[in-house]
Amino acid sequence: PGFKAGPEALPGDAVRTDEEILEYVRTNAGQVWHPVSTVAMGKEEDVESGRAVVDSRGRVFGVQGLRVADASTFPFALPGHPQSAVYALAEKIADDIITGR
Repeated sequence: PGFKAGPEALPGDAVRTDEEILEYVRTNAGQVWHPVSTVAMGKEEDVESGRAVVDSRGRVFGVQGLRVADASTFPFALPGHPQSAVYALAEKIADDIITGR
């Protein structure tokens, strides 16, 4: 066969009843999040109001030679894992740096 399942890893053989499953979930459930939107991307006129920290090229307003190229500049949390979007943003900003923009 192309795939053979092994023994159950979680919650394990000891958890069988509905009550045990609910208790397992209550005890072990957690959340995972990816911090985004902490460094707002916007226009220079939005700096005073706190609505912008970097421009569309990742340049930090008021600081020369510093750029931000990560998920902190996203305007909102993405519906999935942000890794590919961060790669795309970083590639764009790297290209801006290389071409002198």
